[in-house]
Amino acid sequence: MRMAAQDENSWRTQAFRQSVVAK
Repeated sequence: MRMAAQDENSWRTQAFRQSVVAK
């Protein structure tokens, strides 16, 4: 496992933006 703290935050932010844009 690498330091997923930043990675997770990053991909969550992108997924969140994509979710918002999807709508």
